[in-house]
Amino acid sequence: GPEPVTVGIGLDCGPVMCGEMGSKKYRVEYTAIGDTVITASRIEGECRSGINEILIGERLYERIKDRFVCESKGSIQLKGKTAETNLYQVVKKL
Repeated sequence: GPEPVTVGIGLDCGPVMCGEMGSKKYRVEYTAIGDTVITASRIEGECRSGINEILIGERLYERIKDRFVCESKGSIQLKGKTAETNLYQVVKKL
């Protein structure tokens, strides 16, 4: 049969700039930019290949820990960051 589909998702929370970016003459796209977006992208890069998982940063964990079961994945040095980032895997909803 076909190969199973797996998805790795990286999430963080914080301020971002959102909106239509670009030139109306050439191409306009709705996008989000900022350090939070970059951090979420780096977290997503830590997802293991072939495994369905949602990894989140410390700031988001603090906001959802009373509603979801999360497993600590330890601290990691993300590219472009001076401090280590605590990562958590979302396991299930309470």
